Amino acid sequence: MQLYRIFQEFTTNVLKHSEASRVWIYIKDNNDNLAVVISDNGESFEYEEVKKGMGIKNIESRIKSMNAAHKWKNVLGKGSRLIIKIPYNNEFPNQNSIN
Repeated sequence: MQLYRIFQEFTTNVLKHSEASRVWIYIKDNNDNLAVVISDNGESFEYEEVKKGMGIKNIESRIKSMNAAHKWKNVLGKGSRLIIKIPYNNEFPNQNSIN
């Protein structure tokens, strides 16, 4: 359910802010984790500089609730990408983000 809500929030943010024409969702089943990549072809944003609104906060809170690791990869004018790795054993040792 958390993953569904993350997809929903990301898509809502795309519709409200990015002027994107496409959204992609990739899911890969690995040995130790489920890898998820959500991306768009919109305007994007500078993660470190943007005010974290409720959308981003909700996404990151849901990721944390799954003990998952994540990383934002954004390119201004070319789109945003959120990479999530959800561990099957429900924990990543000492890791909150993907390196």
